[in-house]
Amino acid sequence: DASYSSPREFVWCLGVVIFLLMIVTAFIGYVLPWGQMSFW
Repeated sequence: DASYSSPREFVWCLGVVIFLLMIVTAFIGYVLPWGQMSFW
């Protein structure tokens, strides 16, 4: 049972990490130009 649930849990965590990374990248890519415009 452990050998079955462990890989799936790893894949799930990996997917969540990639998902959060995509959100952070999109957020930075969207906010950074506005931040530079307002600061400079």
